[in-house]
Amino acid sequence: MVHSSIYSPFDLYHVIPIQQQSQIKLYMLNYLDYQKKVIDSAIKADIYQELSDMFKIFLYKIQTKIDENQQTNEDYIIHVKNPNITKHKGIHQKGCNQILKNSSLK
Repeated sequence: MVHSSIYSPFDLYHVIPIQQQSQIKLYMLNYLDYQKKVIDSAIKADIYQELSDMFKIFLYKIQTKIDENQQTNEDYIIHVKNPNITKHKGIHQKGCNQILKNSSLK
C-alpha cells in the first residue's frame, strides 16, 4: 500500500492555541536534535540501513493508523442524522389515522 503523503505534527499546527505553539516549537527542536544524534550514531555504528528500515516501518504503521481513524470518522459522519431535520415519506402517522377514522365513519 503506497501512501501519497505522510502527516507531520505541524499539519494541525494552525489550530493550536498560541500559548501552546511555543511549547510545541521547543519540543520539536529537542526532538530534531535527538533525531540527529540517533542518525549520526547509526552511521558511526554502520547500522544506518537498519535504522532506515525501522523508520519506514514506523511511518507505515502511523499512516495506516491515521487512514483507519479517518475512515472510521468518515463512516461515523456519513451515518449521523441531523435531529433538527425530519423528513416523512408518504403519509404521516396522524394523517393516516385521520384517513382511517374518516373512512370507517362512512
